[in-house]
Amino acid sequence: MLDTYYTTEKPLPTELRAVCRLVLATSDGQREAVRVVLEEFFQLTESGWINQRADKEIEAMREKREKQRQKAKTMWEKRKSAEPAPDYGSASAMPRHTEQDAVALKTDADAMPPTPTPTPTPTPKKDIVVSPAAPPHGTRLDKGWALPDDWRAWCIEHRPDLDPQSVADQFRDFWVAKPGKDGRKADWLATWRNWCRSQKPGTGKPRQNLTDEGYRDLMRGAI
Repeated sequence: MLDTYYTTEKPLPTELRAVCRLVLATSDGQREAVRVVLEEFFQLTESGWINQRADKEIEAMREKREKQRQKAKTMWEKRKSAEPAPDYGSASAMPRHTEQDAVALKTDADAMPPTPTPTPTPTPKKDIVVSPAAPPHGTRLDKGWALPDDWRAWCIEHRPDLDPQSVADQFRDFWVAKPGKDGRKADWLATWRNWCRSQKPGTGKPRQNLTDEGYRDLMRGAI
């Protein structure tokens, strides 16, 4: 339930049946366990079941995410401002046609005989067969792939709750070991962005097991 709480960043539904659907509790024993955990570790409010400790962590994560976003935005603006503007040259440096050149060109054109219009020769029609374009095969991820700086900056800006290097290690190991055509991609940067979006909050950072008895004891002492 805490996983759902951290992912949605909002209170759990007030109805027990709705909470059971969220955590896939289908048996009577599982539903009873959900009820016990809610009453013991959560507080029922008008907006739903809340956990004060989790709310504090979510708020801290939001503040960190905003700081990382502003930091990444500042870095990109500095990089963009440092790029030199393209120099297309001045208009005055371009060659111009003088009036005398224009008169000479007109005189030469008048002196040339007209070009006869060629008579088109009919050609027999043939059925044109269009072959379907071959799908792009893409490339495989190199075994020595390392996380580029701009890829790291994208992860920090859009998913500051993740550890970019740990996510990159998992990304490389997964795709290097992926066999067949499924391991080939036409756009690896887009694959990296989708990979980051699909990660659970806090991936790559140590977290406690939310289902063992030790965590229940820890929650009793913290709440």
